[in-house]
Amino acid sequence: MRLILITLVAFFIFNSDIVGQNTFPDFFRDADLFFKDHVKDGLVDYKKLSKNSEALDALIATLGKLKDDGQSDDIKKAYRINAYNLLVIKKVVQHYPISSVQKINLFFDKKDVNFGGQKLSLNALEKSLLFDEFKDNRLHFVLVCAAASCPPLISEAYFPERIEQQLAERTNAVLNDPNFVKYDAVSNRLEISEIFKWYAKDFGDKKAVPQFIQQYYQGTISPTATISYAPYSWALNDNIKTAIYRQYTASTLLPKKGIELKVFNALYTQRKFEGFEKLNSRSTYFSIFNQFLYGIHPKVNAGIDFVFKSNVVNDFASSSPFKTLAFQNKTEFQSFDCPGEHHANSLCKNDVTGSRLRDTLRNYEGQPVQTESRIGLSHIGPKVRFNPFKKWQSNLSLQQTFYIPVNKSVDGQFISFTQFFYDKTLSPRTQLFVELSFWVPFAPEFKPLYPFAKAFFSYFPSEKSSIYVMTTVPFEYGIGTKYRIAPRIELEFLATWYVPLPAINNGARANTFNFGVIYN
Repeated sequence: MRLILITLVAFFIFNSDIVGQNTFPDFFRDADLFFKDHVKDGLVDYKKLSKNSEALDALIATLGKLKDDGQSDDIKKAYRINAYNLLVIKKVVQHYPISSVQKINLFFDKKDVNFGGQKLSLNALEKSLLFDEFKDNRLHFVLVCAAASCPPLISEAYFPERIEQQLAERTNAVLNDPNFVKYDAVSNRLEISEIFKWYAKDFGDKKAVPQFIQQYYQGTISPTATISYAPYSWALNDNIKTAIYRQYTASTLLPKKGIELKVFNALYTQRKFEGFEKLNSRSTYFSIFNQFLYGIHPKVNAGIDFVFKSNVVNDFASSSPFKTLAFQNKTEFQSFDCPGEHHANSLCKNDVTGSRLRDTLRNYEGQPVQTESRIGLSHIGPKVRFNPFKKWQSNLSLQQTFYIPVNKSVDGQFISFTQFFYDKTLSPRTQLFVELSFWVPFAPEFKPLYPFAKAFFSYFPSEKSSIYVMTTVPFEYGIGTKYRIAPRIELEFLATWYVPLPAINNGARANTFNFGVIYN
């Protein structure tokens, strides 16, 4: 009997301890300590958490066990807000370091979080268990999405007994923050966060948004104000001030209805020995890629390229690679002066009337050498970009473009261009980007090419700028820079040099000058 009693007492104590670790008061207390310790000024100490996540892991374990069935609405609301914010932080920590949650495949849509014993996606928790149940549009200002343009996370937990006060305080703070709401009475323009565009229905409709804001805004907004939306930055809300500020990366797919416009000017020039003493020809190819991409689905982008070219081939007369910028359609024969003492030279056979002797430059087969200049819209290129592997992160993508010739006198090749993109954030200020590409002309004749591997290593000295070095293994090396002049507009310049390898580029001494403008 005594043994049975001792066993029952031990069992009771053991289970009381477990229950004590999974009660709502304990959860709110521990969550409050966690946010106070790891959140400051709306930013999260992901680096610290990536090294020691014991407190976070304990809270996540509680979320998987503790059910809020039968609890009051205030407990449910506060509990689920904290749960959502903690689960977002946990997913970031699992992949840290990253520059943005957009680098994580299906970050909000994958059913990989355990809430109350059931597997949910973050979107399901947000929409079904918060917005659908409570119909409270103020929730938009307390839920964190781990992005710089999210309403900032507070350094405390949300508590049932103060939830209404906290919701009102956070809504008031966000709607009076110029990063989210900015009104200019002189121009009568109201610039607001894109949150109000994405979730306009939660506020009634687009016309009802200013009325909602006016309830909290410390000023008067004209009902006739013109509404615009501030660009949304998905840069990580890391307490390490990240230099990756809405940086363009080809491996990242656009979100649904996202738009990317790019104008990239590429000038390739090469000089090659043609068998004539002290004579080298220069050929220069200037291409303007006008590129458009649209997010038709979070996992699929589609677009089109328009390629304008200006080429100068076999130029012996000019040493400038920028002759192609004259934009001419022209064919001319190259001639040269024959020194008087060398009239019998094999290159000078055709005497020309006058005091000077000239001859047309000919190759070893006796054919006159022509310099050709050609300009025009050379290709249109429909393309698609997608993530070929569902289980992989979204920093891997494949882009397929088919270039169809428009002006065959400029370039008559049908070309298949396949590109694999991958990027890896090495630290908040460094990134590695890799591209594997296959450039295959398949008409009028098939010319299979070996794949080319490019690697870019970037360093971000500030929020708006980056510098990088690159290589196309093993023959091209370059240095470039990017600068974001506006939240959505980035400029890029790149210069590269080629190692003269007979097996790859026929020993040509070549280099490129590239300038691009990107809107995304």
